[in-house]
Amino acid sequence: MNNRIITKYILFILLLIVSNLSAQDIYLKYLEYPSNVYSNQVFKIKMKATIVADDYSQIETIFSNGLNVSLLNEQSQWTTDNDNEFINTFVFKASTRSFRLPTITLNLNDEYNITKFSKSIKPIKINFKNIALNDNLFSQVIAQDLNISRQITRQYNNKQLLTILKIDAINSNLNDFHINDYEEQGIDNITEDGNLKSMYYYIVVPRDTKHISFKYYNYKTQQFKLVTININLDEQLVSTQTDLNPQNSKLLYYQKIFLLLTIAIFIIIFFIFRNNLNLFILIVLILILTYLYLPNKVLLVPQNTKIYILPITNSTVFTILQHNTNVEVLKSNHKFKKIILPNQTIGWIKNEDISIH
Repeated sequence: MNNRIITKYILFILLLIVSNLSAQDIYLKYLEYPSNVYSNQVFKIKMKATIVADDYSQIETIFSNGLNVSLLNEQSQWTTDNDNEFINTFVFKASTRSFRLPTITLNLNDEYNITKFSKSIKPIKINFKNIALNDNLFSQVIAQDLNISRQITRQYNNKQLLTILKIDAINSNLNDFHINDYEEQGIDNITEDGNLKSMYYYIVVPRDTKHISFKYYNYKTQQFKLVTININLDEQLVSTQTDLNPQNSKLLYYQKIFLLLTIAIFIIIFFIFRNNLNLFILIVLILILTYLYLPNKVLLVPQNTKIYILPITNSTVFTILQHNTNVEVLKSNHKFKKIILPNQTIGWIKNEDISIH
């Protein structure tokens, strides 16, 4: 009788051991994660998976029951330096205080995508903080570091300037960048290389603007950083009238005044000396003045045509025409035409989108 009890006890222990071994084919562990995050901050959670099982073909990661949080790299792959230990880093972004990270489940599937082993790990608790709710200079960006690597300012029209910035930021939510108090602004292009995000950002400001300021929050130092950009207009760009309406520019106005005065002088000279050379010069000056007063070419642009801020392929669309519209052409290249709309707004349209009126 005692032998039977001992035998049953041994069998129970063996079953328990086998059961525990089968339940530990996968070990999941959080390696690195922040203790605090801020509104719209992009943050990373580094995980380690130790896989004892070898009867599988692929690793599947499933995220469930998250709340008010976005996973930005759901397809991130597990990497390994040996046969058993795997590392992955998931990038999240929390929008409100009531966010909850998802439960993470690791499935080991066979070649037919049938799950052979599975392991889940409960979400960790991370504190949430709102910052700069009433700070008008806050750009909504939270980053490890941020800098302006390139700047160009050019004349946009007779009353406004167009400033284009190349902004680089490390571990940031650079996509949310916004400077308050300016209506015309946007992102033309944004790229990502590992932890570094870079973007070209444009903003249209009044012509008398001397500088632009904004703040970002450096989560490493836990301080707001003030960035001030001096607006330095390139005089060479101004002289070429690249972004002015020629019919309204001051340069054209002074040219017309100069020609009128010169014509008046040559009229007087001609009547005094009756010289054919003076007559020829007078005719040439009158023809030049007539050319300067010629109106811009008019195009009929169809409804739903996109008006771009810059003549580049990835430029931001700042408006879409609601109906067929006659516009004036200011300049052209082989892909774009620079036009002025009836409300005096200046933009660019693709040549393929227009028809001549």
